Order: sequence, then structure tokens, then C-alpha cells
Amino acid sequence: MTPLDWLPAMVVTRPALGPHAVDLLERFPEILAGHPAPVSRKREAFGLLNAMTAMFVQNELAAVRSRAGSTGVSRRRG
Repeated sequence: MTPLDWLPAMVVTRPALGPHAVDLLERFPEILAGHPAPVSRKREAFGLLNAMTAMFVQNELAAVRSRAGSTGVSRRRG
């Protein structure tokens, strides 16, 4: 397991705005300015793209763990 294996699950389960999230949210409609869809639809598309990316990453990490024989679940004792 790598030090960042927890990151995709955290992204999907605990959405948070990072330091550049607002910039990204504002830039995305600018990129699609020439498209006739309303801004609300463009933001929906951004959300779907973000979710699909997170699911793809989780799927790839699960495949790597499966090949390595690990479930990716660690239990902390304390």
C-alpha cells in the first residue's frame, strides 16, 4: 500500500474545497463559454466528470490491491 491509498476514498466520501477549487470551478465554464448549454449544465458536467474520475481511480487502485493480494483495509489498534 502506498502512502496515498486513502486519498481517492477521501475525495469521494468527504468533498472539500482545496486551495484551487474555486479557480477550477470558475475556469471550467470559461473553457466551455462557446457551448450553448447554460452555466448550470456546465457545472453539472464538471461534477459528473469529477465523480467519474474519482471512480476510475478507485477502480484502478482496487485492481492493483487485488493483484497484490491485499484488500486495502487496514485495522488500527490503539
